[in-house]
Amino acid sequence: MFRREYYPSDTIKIVNQSEGKMGSTGKAAHAIAEHLMKGAPGAVQYNEALSKAKGGVRMDGVGISGEGFRDRFKDSPGTANSGWLGKGDMALLLCELLNSDVGQEAMGALDSGVQRVEVHYLNLKKMAHIFGSLGNVNMKHSNWLVTPAVSQMVTQTAKNKAGETISFQKKVTTPKQVNSVVKAVDLASIHAVLDAMAGRLHLQTLFPDNQTVESHAKWRLGTGTVTLTFEGGKPKQDFRPG
Repeated sequence: MFRREYYPSDTIKIVNQSEGKMGSTGKAAHAIAEHLMKGAPGAVQYNEALSKAKGGVRMDGVGISGEGFRDRFKDSPGTANSGWLGKGDMALLLCELLNSDVGQEAMGALDSGVQRVEVHYLNLKKMAHIFGSLGNVNMKHSNWLVTPAVSQMVTQTAKNKAGETISFQKKVTTPKQVNSVVKAVDLASIHAVLDAMAGRLHLQTLFPDNQTVESHAKWRLGTGTVTLTFEGGKPKQDFRPG
């Protein structure tokens, strides 16, 4: 049964399972490889013995480097990247997500035979109320900001051959600038993709967001998509074919 009460001890196991190297590629699952800062508290570090046991696959510290995190969307300015500051944060917020109304409805869908659910949870900070300062979670936020090129006419002066000062207008262009901004910000919501895999819950991805978007969930059913929202605290499902 996927629809049940979850504890942090459950969700740290789920996160740990996704941190393991996946298949022959030697790559970690997306939740870790792209959204957990390398060297963060709880992240697995390089283990030479384990690398040898894995047939020579290099088991480097899992997670995304500071440069990789900053530059992930360098070629797509305006697209933000988000990251976890520690694995414990991931476990606490996944626990809250799974126990939430939207999380429990999504788990019920997995119990009914659905293979994958996508859950977006607006952070109500219930874990913060339970764990105090340990439950207060920030996130890493990276964006590339573009300042467009600007051309303007400016007045300049010069001396002519007679030694007289003359004024004239000259077009000056400030080139386009693309600058990175990386900072810690408030965590407003969490997005997760979860699979029912051989009777256990597999975390495909889990990332924080700094935007306040109401809780909702989605999953495929037959030839269509079910979108779950809430009205007056009650779940509402909308089915759309295609």
